[in-house]
Amino acid sequence: MSVLERPPLAQIGRSVPRRDAHEKLRGAAQFVGDFVVPRMVHGKVLRSPFAHARVLAVDASEAERLTGCASPASRWRRSPPRTSGRPRRP
Repeated sequence: MSVLERPPLAQIGRSVPRRDAHEKLRGAAQFVGDFVVPRMVHGKVLRSPFAHARVLAVDASEAERLTGCASPASRWRRSPPRTSGRPRRP
C-alpha cells in the first residue's frame, strides 16, 4: 500500500471527548497528590539560591531535631567528603 492509497486517519483534526472530564469539572477526580497511604513520607528539596554555586557542605542538624522529620538526606551524611583540590562530580 502506498502513501496515496492509505485511508485517512480518523482522529486527526477532530475533538476527542475526555473520559475524566466530568469528574474533573465536578471536583470529584482523584489526583496523585490526593492519595494517602499508611506510613507515607513527604519530601522537600532545598536548592542553592545561587546559580552555579558549588555546595561544599550541608548541615542537616537542625532538620534532624525537627519533630516529624523522618530522615534528612543529602549528598553527604555527616560531613563533606575529603578531597584534594577540586571536588569530583557525582
